[in-house]
Amino acid sequence: MSVLRTWFSQFVRRLNVGTNPKSHTSMSDPTEEEWAVAKEQLEKATRTATLGELGGFRPKNTEDRYTSWWGGNFVGLEGEDLPACDASGNEMLPILQVRTDELPNVPKWMSGIALMTLWFDPETGHIWEAKNGTGFVIRTYQSLENLVPLGLGYRQHESLPTFPVSWRSHDLDLPDWEDFADLIPSSVARHSESSWFFDHPGFEARAMLQQTMPIKLGGYAQWWQSPQEVEGGKFAFFLDSTARGSFGFPAGGSANFFLGTHGWEMRVDCA
Repeated sequence: MSVLRTWFSQFVRRLNVGTNPKSHTSMSDPTEEEWAVAKEQLEKATRTATLGELGGFRPKNTEDRYTSWWGGNFVGLEGEDLPACDASGNEMLPILQVRTDELPNVPKWMSGIALMTLWFDPETGHIWEAKNGTGFVIRTYQSLENLVPLGLGYRQHESLPTFPVSWRSHDLDLPDWEDFADLIPSSVARHSESSWFFDHPGFEARAMLQQTMPIKLGGYAQWWQSPQEVEGGKFAFFLDSTARGSFGFPAGGSANFFLGTHGWEMRVDCA
């Protein structure tokens, strides 16, 4: 968590920019009650998320396309075209397929969705503010009925490995500091003591699990840099760069996907 702690120190300094030096030096430490309020707010902020791991077990049936997959073996509606890259017309990369009834926890945005697929355009010039259809394509289906194989099958892709995806619940997902600081007393937010926040078991568990689980459905958006906004957007899922999955974002970063006023949007964040 050392990178996050460094970022926290920079954030606290930004909070104090422009304050009167005399008043700042005389600012009293948080009271016990204020510390208690902040810690209580942190516990109340916990959400349940679902993390996805690539492989780690032998698929029961590589011909079964109606399950969660990474790197192909997808389905779609009969007659549905494969998503194509804008510049070349080449097929987009089949990144992730999620079958909803396999999830231990179903996020609200997936209510009424039986299956989702995510395709990505590796040639896109719009990666920083990509929208559905430009840079990536997300398709959702209300039923598994009438879905047929779409695109390359198991281990047929030249640049992507194909893995079954297994899912695990993470019950203590927490917001990043900048999304949380306004919810607590300002005296606590400005204080240099941060272990009560960064040493929370939720962060430790998430950091350990995400070493092998690059997918997160529900919970909170995650940022290396400052949070980015999407008009009317609600966070839906997170995707990290993954060596195992042979897929990544610039500088080993990650992407948060939102459902906003204008549909699906992606915000890429560099480490």
